[in-house]
Amino acid sequence: MATLEQRVQRLEDIEAIRRLKQEYAGYCDAGYDPDGIASLFTEDATWDAMELNFHLAGRQRIHDFFAGVSNDNSFALHYILGHLIDVADDGVNAQGTWYIWMPATIHGDATWTAAQYTDTYKKVDGRWLFASVRIDYGFFTTYEKGWVEERIRIDERDYA
Repeated sequence: MATLEQRVQRLEDIEAIRRLKQEYAGYCDAGYDPDGIASLFTEDATWDAMELNFHLAGRQRIHDFFAGVSNDNSFALHYILGHLIDVADDGVNAQGTWYIWMPATIHGDATWTAAQYTDTYKKVDGRWLFASVRIDYGFFTTYEKGWVEERIRIDERDYA
């Protein structure tokens, strides 16, 4: 059985990871701040949007993508819900799942997103960072069409 100190450390790690995810959402909601977002990732991190067949590899590529997103998305509100976080016994690796509900304005279109994030984390110099972020969409659609008519909105401008 884990010692009290180990159990407390695990709880502190879980809380730090929850905070990391909220920081990510906050940077996204504040105009997709590319410097802030990139600062939350390891140097070799990945970010994937599965249904859109979209893959980013490396902190610099993640930064560059979000720098472009900030020009096209005039509003977003990331509601991050239902977290499950497992910290590995080594205390430096973890994984988590989260749900997101997000109204946004993208290229002037009102949109809705409902999805699940599957993340991995690495503790680097005592700080938790994203090693990978994967988003699996339930739907990503315009307000006008809704998820019944258009479950996944494909717009090449979003993923250039």
